[in-house]
Amino acid sequence: MKKNSLTNWMKKRVRKTAGMMSMLMLLSLAGCGKTGEQKHQSGMPTIPGMTTEQASAVTTETTETTETTEATTESVTPPEGERQYADKDNEEFEEYLNKLFREGIEEDTLSYNYSVVDGSKYGAKKPEVATLGDSDLSEAYFDKKRKEAEEEYQELLKFENASLTWDEAFIYEWLKDDYELTIAGNDKKFDMLYEPFSPMRGMQSAVPTNFTDYRFDDKADVEDYIVMLRQIKPVFEKGVEFEERKSEAGYFMNDANADDIIEQCDSFIGTDPKQNFMIEVFNERVEELSFLSAEEKEEFKKQDEDAIVNYVIPAFQALKDCMTKLKGTAKTSGALCEYEGGKEYYALLVKKFAGTDKTPDEVAEYLDQKIQDSMNEMMLIAQTDAEGYQFFAQNYGNLFKDTDGMDVAEEIKLIMETSMEEYPDIGEVKFTAHHMSEAERVIMSHTMAYYMSPAIDDPEGNLIYVNDDFTDGMWSTLAHEGCPGHMYQNAYLMHEGARPITLMSHELGYKEGWAVYSSQTTLKSCFAKYFGPEHAETMARLAEIDELLGYAVQGRVDVGINYEGWSVEDVSDYLTSFGMNASGAESLFSVSTGDPGAYLSYSESYYEMKDLRAYAEEQLGDKFDPVKYHAAILSMGPCKFYQLKKVVDKYITENK
Repeated sequence: MKKNSLTNWMKKRVRKTAGMMSMLMLLSLAGCGKTGEQKHQSGMPTIPGMTTEQASAVTTETTETTETTEATTESVTPPEGERQYADKDNEEFEEYLNKLFREGIEEDTLSYNYSVVDGSKYGAKKPEVATLGDSDLSEAYFDKKRKEAEEEYQELLKFENASLTWDEAFIYEWLKDDYELTIAGNDKKFDMLYEPFSPMRGMQSAVPTNFTDYRFDDKADVEDYIVMLRQIKPVFEKGVEFEERKSEAGYFMNDANADDIIEQCDSFIGTDPKQNFMIEVFNERVEELSFLSAEEKEEFKKQDEDAIVNYVIPAFQALKDCMTKLKGTAKTSGALCEYEGGKEYYALLVKKFAGTDKTPDEVAEYLDQKIQDSMNEMMLIAQTDAEGYQFFAQNYGNLFKDTDGMDVAEEIKLIMETSMEEYPDIGEVKFTAHHMSEAERVIMSHTMAYYMSPAIDDPEGNLIYVNDDFTDGMWSTLAHEGCPGHMYQNAYLMHEGARPITLMSHELGYKEGWAVYSSQTTLKSCFAKYFGPEHAETMARLAEIDELLGYAVQGRVDVGINYEGWSVEDVSDYLTSFGMNASGAESLFSVSTGDPGAYLSYSESYYEMKDLRAYAEEQLGDKFDPVKYHAAILSMGPCKFYQLKKVVDKYITENK
């Protein structure tokens, strides 16, 4: 995971339990029921006023742009508006891309540390003084970022008519779209809708993983770590000031979300500051650093404890005090549509989180249809393969009994060995699996597992963290985080020598859509191995439908709440209409108002990814090759789905 600033910590990829409803197993036709929490990963919020490298708020309409600057490279005139592609790379454009990358990782020490081991390979320099970046949230700061985004966009437009290869033209269009959407989302009227402390993706929820994952390559890294810990307090203070402004303007969060943040703060603060889990983790890590002497280790431990006790914990206390003081000042239920401009803002989030060009109305209709299709397919399977259906229902509670409880690293390797036949061979993907400490599990109680991508010049530095408090269904979780999910997607780009700017892409819809989609392709091999091949295909499809229905319903409810104005009662009625337990309606309402659009990264994005494959299969018939297809959609890196379709069309044309 690449970091751009403290205020963008929420880009962390983590598996989270939604904690809002207990699903009745739709296999009730067989008299078998299932209850349990649906698991999800968090996404990243939009930050009005931030640069493209930091955030990409989006809109459903194309933003009008000012007159472009004259191209600085040799240009060609595309016939009838279509670009003609060059045979070799445009050196000036390539340098521009490298400059974007360098500027992005040089902004703050977190970005540099998570992006590169040796920045000199890319002409980048580590910040001379350790910094978390500019975390200002003042009106002047937002205005400054709006101006910078427009200037950066104009710089890109110099290449509008430049001679570019197909790959370069794709990246140009991707960047252009991203800038236009960022500028649209940076509109001043959206400033107060930004939430720096959202329950799922806010700064306070990301502190544990972002600092415990910080890489120590030398003594200077440890020194920088201590310096940045001491900067957390002033960063939080700026966020608290922003919350007070939001409250005065009538934009403060609802009580349920405030309570969630207060609870998070209490968990972090604990009862004894000197027993904070971050101190424990740091002490363990420092002991493993061979480049430090025994005396240096002890000194750093003292400095770390001082920073946690006197800077970090007070930051969380200040946040708790703020939430406690402002709780009750909300003027709405928290649904975005109740704010002026809220529906428009939600449309931006839909495009950002889901990577789709659909409007919220279209997403709602699309998910409604997918839910109905899935239920119909489940009933059809029950009719056409009754034996397989009954076999699945009878074994439902034990689908992963042979893999749950396995050593994490061994289970990930098993998935690699048995479930990668549809994916390009990139050789061994090396990784390290970590188990969260007891203290980490307390503060990250909803986190099942997460993947941390390595620095781009350290392909073997893949990290997967797991929470041992979760033991059921880890096969799909580890396939999602590992291979063929997040880890494989990133490893493929590194193996193919992708441009640094591509490796830094934060298109969440693509990434989560890929991880959900690809993890489901591993189920057949799992069931074939442990239950035999006879019913493996039916079992895999039923298991996929079962999981995806949860995602789809949660995504649909999110649209209903934030765009259509659903109340808690409406959510309850909706869940009941599908035979689901409605007791979690309030929790689902709280999550959807606390982090609007979060679930669309999994529901809408999965179906968009799935539909692209169905489209390619229909176009190519027997000529469809899943290995070549996956190589194609992985080749250009994360992008919006309407951009990815261009890649799929190219693959179809080349393979007809």
